[in-house]
Amino acid sequence: MINVIIDSNIIISNYQLKYTAFSKFCMYFPERLINVYITKVSIEEIFKNYKIDYKEAISLFNKAIKNINKIAPQSKDIIESETIEKDVISYKEYFLQQLKDCNIEILPYPEVSHEEIIKYSVSGKKPFKQKDTGYKDFLIWHTALSLLKVSNRNLVIITKDSDFHTNKVVCQDFKDLISSNGLNPDRLEIVTSINEFNHKYIDEIVEKVDIRKQLEKFEIAEEFVQKFKDEFERRLEVIDLESFEVNLPQEYENPSITYANFTDFDTIDDVEIYDNECFIINFVMRFDCELEFYIYKSDFVLLSEEQKSFKIINNDWNKHYIAAYQNLNLDVEFSIIIDKKLNEIKQIDVNSIK
Repeated sequence: MINVIIDSNIIISNYQLKYTAFSKFCMYFPERLINVYITKVSIEEIFKNYKIDYKEAISLFNKAIKNINKIAPQSKDIIESETIEKDVISYKEYFLQQLKDCNIEILPYPEVSHEEIIKYSVSGKKPFKQKDTGYKDFLIWHTALSLLKVSNRNLVIITKDSDFHTNKVVCQDFKDLISSNGLNPDRLEIVTSINEFNHKYIDEIVEKVDIRKQLEKFEIAEEFVQKFKDEFERRLEVIDLESFEVNLPQEYENPSITYANFTDFDTIDDVEIYDNECFIINFVMRFDCELEFYIYKSDFVLLSEEQKSFKIINNDWNKHYIAAYQNLNLDVEFSIIIDKKLNEIKQIDVNSIK
């Protein structure tokens, strides 16, 4: 039995909370007698970032609409600021309802004095060590500390924030804070994604079935994959590559996949039961892809001929950058939630790209 706190950065990477790993997490964590929390600090951070990101997306959308209206005979409507504010309010209501539906509790602000925060902030320790914006993280640390005090359960924090950990090991300053309050810092663990948490705490209780019995209507597993290959290719072509640990040269800026062609997949051995109507299937697919990116002109000059294995689209894309593309092979791990008749994919997500 453990307690879990989900940090804001886990939510911000997928505001709608509609992805396979999170659906699986919410389906099974009650069975493991796991209590899941999110701090009030994190909720405010999520709402602030959602408003910023949504406004930025709408600004790009409206710019595109204005360009279309210069060309198209029938004009399209732009999205007004009043609509944006209403949409932000709607998201807040949606998000809080999602927490309620998933039985995720909200932890209040911790009882820590301003004097203690100021004294700690000038000590040169994390989360203030690297930047002047450690205030929110420090409040989350104290919220975690409060939970450790009132509960005998161990605590897992799901976060990507490097102020909390180094290579998934709780940072020493956080450990020292826990120790100074008479608690054992070994009771705290950090994982960096919902998917990682599932592998460690959820997968072992998930019921599995033999995929071969489910694929009887297909001659081979490859035929099943081929049926949905267009959906996998489309999903990959809109993916944000920078959110994955893809080993690309540092000179490649804003990389995006503009074309993906399925070539092969790893054997599907079994599937997991999601609920009475659906399965979860995880497998790795291989793709031939075309990658577009930009290179700063001064960086391009410093590249060796061997490093220039890409093709140039435009030597003068703008004042500072060259546009280019390169063909490469990618191994992509997908997770899907699919109906038990294997006819309709309910959710499809990319777990990793190599």
